[in-house]
Amino acid sequence: MPQQDPLPRLRRIDIVPVRSGRQEMLALRDPSGLVHQALVVSPSALIVLQMLDGRHTMRELQTELVRRTGQLVRSDQLERIISQLDEGLLLHTPRFEEHRQRRLAEYRACGVRECRHAEGGYPLEPDAFRAMVVGWLNDLPPRATVPSGRLVGAIAPHIDFGRGARGYAHVYRDLAEDCNADLFIILGTDHFGDTQFAATRCDFETPLGRVRTARGVLDRMEAQFIGDLFDGELQHPAEHTVEFQAVLLQHFLGGKRDFEIVPILCGGLQEEIEEGLPASENAEVSSLIECLGEIVADGARKTCVIASADLSHVGPDFGGDRPVTSAFLEKVEAFDRQVLEPVIGLERDRLFQLVAERKNDTNICGLCPIYMALGALGECRGELLDYQQAASPDRRQAVSFAAATFWR
Repeated sequence: MPQQDPLPRLRRIDIVPVRSGRQEMLALRDPSGLVHQALVVSPSALIVLQMLDGRHTMRELQTELVRRTGQLVRSDQLERIISQLDEGLLLHTPRFEEHRQRRLAEYRACGVRECRHAEGGYPLEPDAFRAMVVGWLNDLPPRATVPSGRLVGAIAPHIDFGRGARGYAHVYRDLAEDCNADLFIILGTDHFGDTQFAATRCDFETPLGRVRTARGVLDRMEAQFIGDLFDGELQHPAEHTVEFQAVLLQHFLGGKRDFEIVPILCGGLQEEIEEGLPASENAEVSSLIECLGEIVADGARKTCVIASADLSHVGPDFGGDRPVTSAFLEKVEAFDRQVLEPVIGLERDRLFQLVAERKNDTNICGLCPIYMALGALGECRGELLDYQQAASPDRRQAVSFAAATFWR
């Protein structure tokens, strides 16, 4: 490995402390599900992991190790560590790319994205699932007023059904009663991927039946979009944010009318936030908004846009340095509600500005799906239906989420 060549880039992984006998170790896990086996390394390898960003050379890595530990580590020792990471498929290298392409071919040949989060996330037995949703709706008070017009968009939570039941019920009650769409564009948060957008042509299997994907619409988008809309397609199997909306659509609409979905995962806008750039300057963002806007506006299909998006993620479990106290959660809610004002007003650039000004310090994971939905919807009216916070009993984390609908 030449000293002057950049070292390979580490893939997006979870680093979890584990104990091996009496020794503290680090388990390196792939949250995307592409690699099932965790790799266990010594805590001393953490500096090496931090330097594997695709920019630093072997010599720079050695220099940094001397600076931080006072020890000179031989290049052959470091090469063994890097080789171990490569064999574990945790680096962006030809070995990993070959594995990814093989898995991608298998996934596409199957043609179906299996329901991965049933049982742990919701009942697999159809009658039990239906009973769960009926319970949600029975707990909702009647709507005070019903907006006029047609429901053309929504922001739905993607938190687990247990905590997000009320928010889901608000959105899908309106959708079932006042939406005649036969095409649902689902913009889900991509928690683990490293592409800006990732679509899939695979249908979605649910306990209630298969949800068909609008392959013709995706073909049209692929021809217009400036980037590769399917490069991150393998991010779909492990990600739950589209799955949760698909199974609810199947519950409320399956067997009542034909419909299809356009499933798209949206990565973060962290680079724009860190560099102080407007999201509108991201060429892929602008291109996809144009593609989606044309589909919504051309009238060939009755379309509804769903952003599967939670809001703030705070507390030590999400990297925060503040305990999740009631006083702190009040401040989080105040900021969330400030952010929701331009959402309901369809001011997507103002939304991005508010979050970017604070460097997204509350970890709003649904920023990009919401931003994209607002850009696709065009002129309509928004209504906030619900806002909640879910804090863990140990107060190490809290997640906030909202439900909203858009009418034309």
